Amino acid sequence: MMSGLHKAPPRHLIILTNNHPEDAVRDSAKLAPKGMKITLGKWTVKTMLQAAKISHYVLIPSDVNDPRKSGVSPGRLLTSLAMGLPVVASPLDSYMPFKEFFSIIGTEEGFKTMKNPLEYDNKILKAQDIISQRYTVKAIESEWVDVVRDQ
Repeated sequence: MMSGLHKAPPRHLIILTNNHPEDAVRDSAKLAPKGMKITLGKWTVKTMLQAAKISHYVLIPSDVNDPRKSGVSPGRLLTSLAMGLPVVASPLDSYMPFKEFFSIIGTEEGFKTMKNPLEYDNKILKAQDIISQRYTVKAIESEWVDVVRDQ
């Protein structure tokens, strides 16, 4: 697990996605604050790790009313926390068991997280402790062994 955030607020938005909505990014860039750099990249493990090394926080927007999102896992949320980054995300059902560890987009807490990500280090450390106990390959493997053994 990683820790250690950068000191200054970001002036660079990195968007990693499997879809490349270049026109949407170009149009949104026109609305961004002056001096904000926006970079669009394909999501891969490598690009995610590269972005995490220079990021202050992770923003995970989604549409809670989209039925396709009702079955998503908390993987993005947990991965971001495991990398030591504060998270501001949409309140997807699968994220809510971890609500004490992330801020919700559009709320006062979400804006505070984006302005002062270093203030959330304790939340991240607590989340990393839970992740290491329950969500590592070894922890999940152990749970499966217990299930099979009990059959």
